[in-house]
Amino acid sequence: MGSESFLVFVLAVERQGASYLVKASGLLGGVESEVSSEAVAGLKSATLKDVPRREQGTRLFEALFPGQIRGTLLQHHSQAQREGKLLRLIVRLPQEADVSDWPVEFMHDARTGEDLALVPSVTLSRENPQWPSPRAVEMRLPVRILVAIPEPTDAQPFGAQALWEALEAAMRPLTSQGQARIVRTASGTERALDESLRAEPWNIIHFMGQGTSRPAARYGTLNFEGSDRRTRAVNAQNFVRLCEKCPSLGLAVLQATHHQPPRQAFEVVTNTWLESGVGGVAWVPDFSQPQVSALFARELYGALAQGQRLDQAVASGRRAIAMIAREAAAQQSGIDLGYWGGPVLFGGLPSLDFGLASTPVSAPTRTVAQTEIPPLPFPQSLPAAEAKQTPLGPTPVQQEVERKRLAEQFDVFLCHNIADKPAVKEIGLKLVDQGIVPWLDEWELRPGVPWQRLLEEQIARIKSAAVFVGREGIGPWQRQELDGFLREFAKRNCPVIPVLLPGAPVQPSLPLFLMEMTWVDFRVSQPDPLARLIWGITGKRPEIG
Repeated sequence: MGSESFLVFVLAVERQGASYLVKASGLLGGVESEVSSEAVAGLKSATLKDVPRREQGTRLFEALFPGQIRGTLLQHHSQAQREGKLLRLIVRLPQEADVSDWPVEFMHDARTGEDLALVPSVTLSRENPQWPSPRAVEMRLPVRILVAIPEPTDAQPFGAQALWEALEAAMRPLTSQGQARIVRTASGTERALDESLRAEPWNIIHFMGQGTSRPAARYGTLNFEGSDRRTRAVNAQNFVRLCEKCPSLGLAVLQATHHQPPRQAFEVVTNTWLESGVGGVAWVPDFSQPQVSALFARELYGALAQGQRLDQAVASGRRAIAMIAREAAAQQSGIDLGYWGGPVLFGGLPSLDFGLASTPVSAPTRTVAQTEIPPLPFPQSLPAAEAKQTPLGPTPVQQEVERKRLAEQFDVFLCHNIADKPAVKEIGLKLVDQGIVPWLDEWELRPGVPWQRLLEEQIARIKSAAVFVGREGIGPWQRQELDGFLREFAKRNCPVIPVLLPGAPVQPSLPLFLMEMTWVDFRVSQPDPLARLIWGITGKRPEIG
């Protein structure tokens, strides 16, 4: 279920004597190319870790997508666009220390300036063809997430409670709407995990903590708490055996702490999980800030709740934290994305199709939990002659929207009653499609920041306001926002546009000053209400006809 919404493109690296061969294959055929010895030398982990991340990604992309292989990638992406699908990029690396450690999540195409894992129409995951097909799992709302955060007393504290509180707070928009249920085990013991797994039909196990891996010996552990709260190492086989008792499980999210590299902590546990056919695995590095990992989790689980498939949902989470990382870099505050460029997804078909039962997938899908404006659709067709020169990612309109958002240059404030939020979000997304950047609380208010101050700052510099009136009329907080805009309107002639939503009364009750304004009426189709709203925001009169 779900594979029909993706076009699969497999990139496999195989050893050929002293060098490596890259094979690319998909619906349109395949090509292969040898990786030069110089490229291989430059891709050794010890070498890569000493160069800037952008250069890491550029080296990887140029080594794995030379000439014909890059052209084949672009052809498949173009075909996916014509069919209204996402491009599902699956990377297969040999299980050799230097090669399996390549941070392919950082791959960067210098010719288009794109990070491949962040392109909205592409998903990226790692696969070993020897992994068996996972068991069939049908997930239904609410998405059920069981969280285990052991913090043994004989190990260095890492702030387990802070991690849980950040995650719980980030998930609140989903849990309050019945889209997700997230519960922490009663304690950090193996027994508490066992009891919790038996209690409910969980879909996801989210582990935060430390582990050990000895791949050569095929031995790995996760650190839980014993009855004395000291470290009790649970080996990979026992951990997977516990999880297998819960047949509804389809995903393990393994989150590192203490700045321990996820591979060092989870490699053997991951291989054991995947070899057992339980489902997919996502690694989350220690970002050093609980809010960042919580943001990724909210994006991931929110996307799954909205019907996205697993690899699509992980991609949504990657893009969310990438935006936060860019902001942190600009402020020189620093967020460590880890050597592998943030979250890493392991899983082959059909584990990548893990998601809600009987839910069609669109390309791309928007989630209610996103803190960034969701990625916009790409053109549905692409002339063959342009395919090799066309970037995979944002259009000029999308790039301009992103630039304005990062600079906080918002075009219009969307003032609304919370009861009308779904209709207001839909109109907001249509504005984004036209290159207009709206300010909407759900998209712009970061958790943990005083929202009143942010609201006042935006009201003081916003270019215009759209005041939405629906069936429930003006809400109490909406009236406070209106008072602020009234003052701004008098001071700097800021347009304040009344907008009547479908379902608004025939004779709506509007504040006195709004009754004097020319309104936009979405209860009728003519004149075009969206065009009139854009006219009010931009001052550009729509064409006649």
